[in-house]
Amino acid sequence: MENNIKISQLTINDLEQILEIEEEAFITRWSKQFYIKEITNENSYYIKAKINNIVVGFAGLNLILDEAHITKIAVRYEYRKKGIATKLLNYLIDYLKKNNFKKIYLEVRKFNLPAINFYQKNLFKIDGIRKGYYIDTNDDAILMSLEI
Repeated sequence: MENNIKISQLTINDLEQILEIEEEAFITRWSKQFYIKEITNENSYYIKAKINNIVVGFAGLNLILDEAHITKIAVRYEYRKKGIATKLLNYLIDYLKKNNFKKIYLEVRKFNLPAINFYQKNLFKIDGIRKGYYIDTNDDAILMSLEI
């Protein structure tokens, strides 16, 4: 399967499929309008993974000086555990290395153990906790980072 995965930059034409994945993957979802704002922002970088013209996953960054913040990584439920999230993450890291970024960081809900384990497996370290970070549920976030 991994050889069939094509990674490319996300476009507005992909948004209907992105919103389907968003619905499956996140407690609090971004609107179509917010995605349009994000993917057209010159300080953001969003990519998608496609298999046979189906968007199966996506990921995004906000770029701040020489650091990057992962805003999203998500994969369609039926395509999980197939290396797609890892491929997306590695693509983002390669992009950041080529563009001389030094650090990548993110927040993840403290109870999202699969995500925390995924990032730790990919060498991210836990930097701390952001109390009440998620306004919708008042959940704490685990702050993680990777020097690149």
